[in-house]
Formats: sequence, structure tokens, C-alpha cells
Amino acid sequence: MPVRKVNGGYRWGNSGKLYPTKAQAARQGRAIHASGYKGYQAGGPTEGNNSNLRFEKNKDFFENFHRNVLETERQGTTEGGEIITMRIVGLNVDGKEYLLPSWNPDTRKVMDENTDSGREEIVKRFLPLIKSGQIVGYDSPEQAEIDRNIFYPEIITGYDQSIEMPEDYRQGGRVRLI
Repeated sequence: MPVRKVNGGYRWGNSGKLYPTKAQAARQGRAIHASGYKGYQAGGPTEGNNSNLRFEKNKDFFENFHRNVLETERQGTTEGGEIITMRIVGLNVDGKEYLLPSWNPDTRKVMDENTDSGREEIVKRFLPLIKSGQIVGYDSPEQAEIDRNIFYPEIITGYDQSIEMPEDYRQGGRVRLI
């Protein structure tokens, strides 16, 4: 699928994120192909295209989660000065690997994926979204990591300059979203 010039910027494919430059839209296309997208063939989408749909759904979920945490000012701060909005972990739920936020913006605490109770809390919180298809699972942790490594930097990069933060964080260069 080519990069298209659209009103307000560039887009890879027919829908999805709008980028200010053609190079950024092309990067998105490369990322989607790396995630397993194989395009359309006669008769409809290929199996690889299901990977593209999974990628887009999961990226959209995390973009919305991240945006909501920031807009409602429910982010946290680590002892090292990093801003926490998602803290994505991979967990197996019913034989599928899911990427899920371990940051709980309601309690402003990280749910610990290394304990049984923490894993249960994370799964319980997001199981309705898994069942409704808003979060889509992977066949392996490796597949999940490929997608996370592609969409996470894109989500964070779009927001780290627009966040209101104490001046001492910005001057010290310690602002890092996780």
C-alpha cells in the first residue's frame, strides 16, 4: 500500500494515523510490514493482513490509554523522574499473549506482573476489552514484542513534548515516558 497525500499530511494506506511528513508515513508502512502485513490478494485479505488489523487495534488501544492518562493527569512518576502512563507488559491469557498496561491510573500504582495477585489484577482489569476485541492477542511473546517495539516509540514521541511537567524535570533532561 502506498503512502498517500491527504488533507493535512500523509497517510500509509486508506486509514490510520495522519503524519506531517511523507517519510514518517513510509516508516509506518515499513513497521506494519515488519509486523506481518502481507497486503491484499485476489479474494480478499491475506492471513498476514490479520496481523495488520491486530497491530492497528492494539496500537489504537494504547494510544487512547496513554492519551486518557495524560489528559486526566493520572500519570505517575518513578523515583528516577520517569513519567509512567502505561508500562506495557506481556501476559498469557487463555493461550494467547497479550500486551497490557500494568499502570493503574485509578490507584496511580504499577500492578506487578511478577506476582500471581498482580497478574490476576491486570487480567481482570482488561479481560472485558480482550473479550470485546479491543485488545487482540498474539500467538507468541515474540510477535507481541515486535509490535510493541514498533508502536510504543511512536505513541510516546507524539506526546512527550506536549506534557505539562515541573520545570526541574525539563531542565534536568530527565523526562522519559514509560
